[in-house]
Amino acid sequence: MAARTAITPITVPGAYPGSTLALTWTAADAANGNSATMSGDMIVLVRNDNVAAQIVTFTSAADPFGRTSDVTISVPTGEYRVSPRFQSTGWKQSDGKLYFSAPETDVFLAVLKVS
Repeated sequence: MAARTAITPITVPGAYPGSTLALTWTAADAANGNSATMSGDMIVLVRNDNVAAQIVTFTSAADPFGRTSDVTISVPTGEYRVSPRFQSTGWKQSDGKLYFSAPETDVFLAVLKVS
């Protein structure tokens, strides 16, 4: 498998008047998967422009007790979903990234850094 396609996280603005956030949507890399450098908690927004429901999978990493459990999110046609909040423990891979994948390129992703 080739390297995962990196998505640059967008930092959620602070609690100051006038703060705004422009989302950058990136097409899923159906062949290689995607990643985002973990630095704080992360949330992934998912948009499904495919004609069928799609599944996005988030790959877990062993926590201090060796536990793993991937998370999958089903996204109906034409809808959006928000991932759980991913923290470093249990999600940060050995290369420092969060891994996720979708089976079609018309699934779009935006990664938010929330802390």
